[in-house]
Amino acid sequence: MERIIKETADRFGEIHVLVNSAGVAPAVLISTVRNIVNISSAGSTAYTLPYASIYCASKAACDHITKFSAIELAKSGIRVNAVNPSFVETNILVNAGFTEKESVEMFADESRKHPLNERNIKVEEVVDAILFLASDKATMITGSCLKFDGGRELVGQ
Repeated sequence: MERIIKETADRFGEIHVLVNSAGVAPAVLISTVRNIVNISSAGSTAYTLPYASIYCASKAACDHITKFSAIELAKSGIRVNAVNPSFVETNILVNAGFTEKESVEMFADESRKHPLNERNIKVEEVVDAILFLASDKATMITGSCLKFDGGRELVGQ
């Protein structure tokens, strides 16, 4: 990650925004994930890879932006926010080894769990949220988690 951040900064001058995008498929066995990404550590879980990559990318970007300073990120003008969507319509299930039919059925089942509109979240909605948080319209937003789940948490889903 440090090399990627350095090469990006060298090529484009500065890094202004880092978007970590990591999704996990429900009910995916670690053996399936290991086969896909070639994980070899015995203690890994289906959640380890996405979250480890988020940490590594964020740390490398922060180190670059702050020039290895120990100054608090907010005092350096760095905003850190999260977007936490519920089930997003992507190809994650097929990529995780489910058949197309299983994927369609799982997405349909999940869509019924969203009280608001009874549909899953669209990728474009996630992108719009990220673009807003990265924009000058959100200059006073930091330390926030924008959760959108169609009301699932409100009904205990």
